[in-house]
Amino acid sequence: MQIGTAPHQYTWIEDWAKIPDTPSTRNNGRTHGVEVLPDGRVAVFCQGVPGVLFFDADGSLESTWGDRFVGAHGMTLSTHEGSPAFWLVDQGSCEVVKTTLDGETLLRLDDPPADERPNGKYTPTWADQHPTNGDVWVGDGYGGSALYRFAADGTYQQKFTEFDGLPLDSPHGVRFAPDGRLWVTDRANHRIVILDGDGKLLDQSTAACHSPCSFAFLGDHAYVAELYGGAKVLDSKLNVLADLAQNPWLAPPDDWRERPKWVWPGEAAAEGYPNVAGTEHLKPGLFNAPHGIAVSPTGDIYVTEWIVGGRIIKLAKA
Repeated sequence: MQIGTAPHQYTWIEDWAKIPDTPSTRNNGRTHGVEVLPDGRVAVFCQGVPGVLFFDADGSLESTWGDRFVGAHGMTLSTHEGSPAFWLVDQGSCEVVKTTLDGETLLRLDDPPADERPNGKYTPTWADQHPTNGDVWVGDGYGGSALYRFAADGTYQQKFTEFDGLPLDSPHGVRFAPDGRLWVTDRANHRIVILDGDGKLLDQSTAACHSPCSFAFLGDHAYVAELYGGAKVLDSKLNVLADLAQNPWLAPPDDWRERPKWVWPGEAAAEGYPNVAGTEHLKPGLFNAPHGIAVSPTGDIYVTEWIVGGRIIKLAKA
């Protein structure tokens, strides 16, 4: 099945990979984070036991680890002393940890000081590390809606709660682009914010994406997973280059760009969205609840969805 148009055309591969069938993955198993590793394997962060999954190029499960990430959320590929490493964020335990690919803990961040948390709340969702100075940035997407900055050794530095006069509302995903700029998904404001390494606002848009969750980058293109059933390709200026497999059942109203907040689709909510596995609402060629996104050096896209039992889609570059 082909989706998109040249030069952003892909072959949709439904259920490219399956998560392990365990009691915890059957009851939850939401697939949240995904990364393409330097050796070509694909790593997935799953709300279950095991939580960190590795798949070969053909989608076969190669290895697993992790029995504590029942709230598995953000996964970011980073480096440590020249070797690949992960930043993992668990929304349940509020753990923000850097690990080797084999699961060895390299650094665990303490929670921000109590008096720095808006309304005393803190539920982190994503983290990434500056490629040169080593600062770690954490998005608190489900707690106090703040963006936190830590030094490379884990020392707390500062928080950000608004940009250009608009308070953050679910700063869900954070990711450094190859050029060193920090991209933030201010999801409930249907806004993308781009910052420099010190937190200075460089660019923003409330018109590109209706429900951005996370980013991946290849060259000067950004790939965005959209919670409301879609994925987009943007250029470095936040222009939309491609809108991929948007599910019309989940698409927001036509005037969403004029609305200050995105609104949960009423019909979909009544049908139990996003957990519609096994129903007519989950269709090949249409996204359901994209959450994590990754892109390979050859342009293949991998999307993980927020749905019980997990869903891992591969878009093979045509």
